[in-house]
Parts: sequence; C-alpha cells; structure tokens
Amino acid sequence: MSPVSEEADAGLQSVGDLMAGLLLLFMLLAMVFALSLSRTEQDRTIEIEALTQAAGDQSTLRSAVEARLEEAGVPVTVTPEPGVLRLGEGAIRFAAGRHDTEEPHTLRALDQLAAALVATLPAYACDPKTGTCPEAPTAALESVLIEGHSDTVDRVDDCDNHCLSAERAAWTREQLLLRAPELSRLTNRAGHSLFGVGGYGPDRSLTGLDAETCANAPDLCREDRRIEVRLRMEAPTHLLVPAP
Repeated sequence: MSPVSEEADAGLQSVGDLMAGLLLLFMLLAMVFALSLSRTEQDRTIEIEALTQAAGDQSTLRSAVEARLEEAGVPVTVTPEPGVLRLGEGAIRFAAGRHDTEEPHTLRALDQLAAALVATLPAYACDPKTGTCPEAPTAALESVLIEGHSDTVDRVDDCDNHCLSAERAAWTREQLLLRAPELSRLTNRAGHSLFGVGGYGPDRSLTGLDAETCANAPDLCREDRRIEVRLRMEAPTHLLVPAP
C-alpha cells in the first residue's frame, strides 16, 4: 500500500473515531437531559401533591372551626375564599363608628370563637412550650388574620374607615387572646406569632349600599361592619421530599 493510501486510511479512521466520540457524547447528553426532565416532572408532581395536601388541611381546619361555632349557636358564613370565616350579623356586631362593643350577643360569640380556636388550631400550629409542630404531611398554619370591615359612611374624625376597621380587628384579636391566652403562644414554623390583624374599610362591602343610605339607615349596613377570620396555611416547602 502506498504512503498516500495509508495516510488516507488513517484520516478516515480518525474521522470515524471522532464521529464515534461525538455520538457517544450526544447519547450521554440525551441521557442527562432525559434524567433531568424526569426529575423536573417528579419534583412538579411532589409540589402539586404538597399544595393539594395544604389546601385539604386548610379546608379541614376551617370546617372544624365552623362546626364548633354552629354547634354553639354562633352563625358563621363560609366564603368562597379558601380559609375565610365571616362573622357578621348575628355574631359579632359593631355600632356605626365604633370599634368595640359591650353587646352581650357579641361577647358570647367571642367566647365561642376563642373556644373553637383553642380546640382546633393546635393541631396545625407550633407550640414552643411543648416543642411540638405538625408532622409532615400535615401542613402548618402560617397565620390567623383577624380582618375588620366597615360600612361606606365617611368618618369626620382622625380615624377613617380603614383605620376604624383595623381597630375593630385589633379589638377582636385582643378579646380572643384575653379569653384564651394559650392562643398567644402558638406560632408558625418560622417561630412567628400566628395572630395578625388587617383592615379593609368599605372596600369589601357586602351590602353595596352607599354612604347616604348607610348614614340614614345604619341597620341596613350592619353586615358591612363585620369581622372575618382568615386561616392561611404555610407554603408547603417542608412537604417537598427531595427525590433520591
């Protein structure tokens, strides 16, 4: 065989070796991509299962609080919003422009709400005194928000409707913790106190009645002067078990 032929054969062999190497590399990259895609799908499935678990626990907790209140004769409305319990007319009542009340009906409702929370929240909260937290797959509470609302009548003093509704929420929270001090030590997994407050003013009116109507007939707008309890579950990162 001539030197030229030998060089040609060596070149072809080198090209063949290079192509084989590239093919092997391509196959390895394809395997890595397939494994990565599989892991992504697996992680997504785990995340969906965790979110479903948290939503189910939230619904179970809300139903338990609702059942205890209804059993005690305290009317409560389950709203379309997940985790929200509405205590309005027939439960917690506020006079126009007032953030507190001595009405026996409302004080009794607060007694029953405090008792219902004591009976239900600990299973979904952490307690530093006992060193306990919900064990996976049970989700934990992130917060219990006491939310105040008002009618549409404009206030002429320094405290507008948003301020007034926040004061109603703060008063309600204070009343609950006075009745059940053990609630104040419950925390979320981050160690933060569960109970917070918020004020929406007239932004989420139920009656839709204007300020003039509410001013002339306050009883028509009593349902707007209400308290809602929002049970928020934590982002379920603790439920996400890394794939082996």
